[in-house]
Amino acid sequence: MRSDFTKSRVHGCIAAMHWLFATRLAAAICSMLALCAGPAVAAMAAAVQIAPVLADLFWHPEETYCRFVREDAPMPDPGKPETWRYVFVTDLVSDDLASTERGYIRLGGLLRELDFRWRRETEKGEVRRYRTFGTAPVTVDVDMHAGEGEKSKLGQTILVHYTGTIALTGRNLDVKIPFRGSCGNEPEKR
Repeated sequence: MRSDFTKSRVHGCIAAMHWLFATRLAAAICSMLALCAGPAVAAMAAAVQIAPVLADLFWHPEETYCRFVREDAPMPDPGKPETWRYVFVTDLVSDDLASTERGYIRLGGLLRELDFRWRRETEKGEVRRYRTFGTAPVTVDVDMHAGEGEKSKLGQTILVHYTGTIALTGRNLDVKIPFRGSCGNEPEKR
């Protein structure tokens, strides 16, 4: 009797752990260890902080202001939803008085809105610093190297192409991810 119960519990735990590793949710892994192996193992797992993983997020291209993909990824096609994968996006919300640009990433399996901290111009473009909200924030530095731009019929720059890196630090993270993309209004939005 006990062996059937143990086998069932072990198989259930293995299936759950497979799903958890596939989605890389560190907090859920600790919870599953508490259920499967007991509190002593769960306490040891919680003591080892697992760094969250930066994953692609899905976003409609026409709803973005800045849209960056990994350096080796294809650029998304607005007509093909299966291609709408970005490593970092911003949206621009404005009225007649002010505008706000918010940044987003997918970190540790969660869509995270970022708190804008500062922007600094450089010889090659600009660096922006963001932070995740909550305890133990992750710092996100976006180093943007400006390339060619596109102008409107009135001669105003409406779209700038960028390459650069996204650096994440904090919570056991110290990674840089090369990207390419653009900020501004795509030509079909003119």
